Amino acid sequence: MAPDLNQRTCTAPMCDDRDYITADGQCWHCDDYTAPSADGTSCERPYCDEVSVVTVDGGCQSCPTGFRPHDDSMHCISASVAHIDAEHETCSDDLCSGYRGYQSFTISGKQCQPWAAQAPQVHDRVPASYPGAGLDRNYCRNPDQSEGLWCYTMDSETRWELCAPLELVEDCSGENCSGYRGYQSQTIGGLECQAWASQEPHEHGLVDDELLVGNYCRNPDGESSVWCYTMDPEVRWDYCEPILNTEECTGIACANYRGFQTYTTGGRQCQAWAEQAPHEHLHDPSALPNEGLVGNYCRNPDGGAGIGCYTVDPETRWEACEPLAYDVNGHGVEDTVTTSCPDGWIATGDGMCSAPCPEGYARRDDGVCFMEYCPEGYEMTAEGVC
Repeated sequence: MAPDLNQRTCTAPMCDDRDYITADGQCWHCDDYTAPSADGTSCERPYCDEVSVVTVDGGCQSCPTGFRPHDDSMHCISASVAHIDAEHETCSDDLCSGYRGYQSFTISGKQCQPWAAQAPQVHDRVPASYPGAGLDRNYCRNPDQSEGLWCYTMDSETRWELCAPLELVEDCSGENCSGYRGYQSQTIGGLECQAWASQEPHEHGLVDDELLVGNYCRNPDGESSVWCYTMDPEVRWDYCEPILNTEECTGIACANYRGFQTYTTGGRQCQAWAEQAPHEHLHDPSALPNEGLVGNYCRNPDGGAGIGCYTVDPETRWEACEPLAYDVNGHGVEDTVTTSCPDGWIATGDGMCSAPCPEGYARRDDGVCFMEYCPEGYEMTAEGVC
């Protein structure tokens, strides 16, 4: 408070609406992305809802249609892009109520129903009724403190079922990895594996084992780890390592992508590859064992322009996908999100859109908003800060 020379009391100074009052009665300007607190004695970052970002003047603005807030809460990013890392795919408590990962299949392999949908299962666990439960798309959650992670299923005969977090590294179970049923098809030396059903370039006697699928590495004979015959005539066989499932787009036109994206760039849920409804197709997992056609994950099984999937929308047969934005270790991979932003929003160059500058602010060449002028008694620094 500051002394009033005409009275015996102290009065609050008249500060700008972007200032807060210090303990000794001075006005100090709030930094970018903060605003004066309710009592006017400090600056704080506002709490914005789940669809809004913080603006440079400390306010909130909703993301445009088709975009969602980025993790920094200051930019919007395409709604088709998610983040995935090891922390997401762990249960933070016994009931897994804090899980915010991307599992969309139950423990028996049934596809989850979107929480916002009411078919085939009618229910009351809808996002509006459980705003803090993370009921996004059709990802497994535990909004009601049930016995564990679960979801309603797309099987009309099975109302709901428990889930388990995604296994980000393929399971090497059994003695010497003998229980491995993953999708590695290259040796540790980088050689392509020979299909088990083939006798070229290497003849062999392992032909009657039903576990020897495609050209995936296996351990059918008690070696020290999984292995395969190779396509190199000079190298009969070599060991393999289970795949670390990442969102990296490898191979020609992303043909080797083995990530976890289950939604198209248009926001449509993918149809499971083993299903023939609503769209009949020839990309059957049993007919294409080397293409990673697992669940309803986006893939490129036929040399197309990139990864995609059949959709559950009867009006949209096929649509392109984009890999999730981060790999399982949290390492950033190249964003493939659209670089075009809605009117008034600015592309930042890293796949995000920055909100329009508020009134009284201008945009620098680097896209950052700064105040065009400072309140009386303040000077502007070279960085555009008062």
